[in-house]
Amino acid sequence: MPATKSRSRARRSGKARRSPSRGSAKRRGNGNGRGPRSSSVANAVRNLSPRSLDALGIALLVLAALSALALWFDAGGLFGRLLEVGVKASFGPVGHAVPVVLGYWAVLLFRSTSREDRGRMLVGLAIFSFGVLGITSV
Repeated sequence: MPATKSRSRARRSGKARRSPSRGSAKRRGNGNGRGPRSSSVANAVRNLSPRSLDALGIALLVLAALSALALWFDAGGLFGRLLEVGVKASFGPVGHAVPVVLGYWAVLLFRSTSREDRGRMLVGLAIFSFGVLGITSV
């Protein structure tokens, strides 16, 4: 019995020892002191990193579909209306080609084109786009 009284006195005084199962977030985390949530985010990033290009390709396809709905069919909803205003303000009448360009870039990401080729293609596409936009503005 004396052991229970000393434990209850220690709890009341705030000097009770913590059991290892109820450790702080620092002990439960991945060792960097940020807690258990950061370890789950780190695990998700590590597991998705081999497929990051596929995820980016899917995002580009969704954006291409939404921009096609907004620009070609006037059926994009609120986001489509904002996208239409932004694209037409940025590119003018040539903005109707944005869904095609986004779809093409998504296909390039799905086909696993090498990193060097993607960089060159992006630079070429930007130069071509600026040239076409310059000609159409005249």
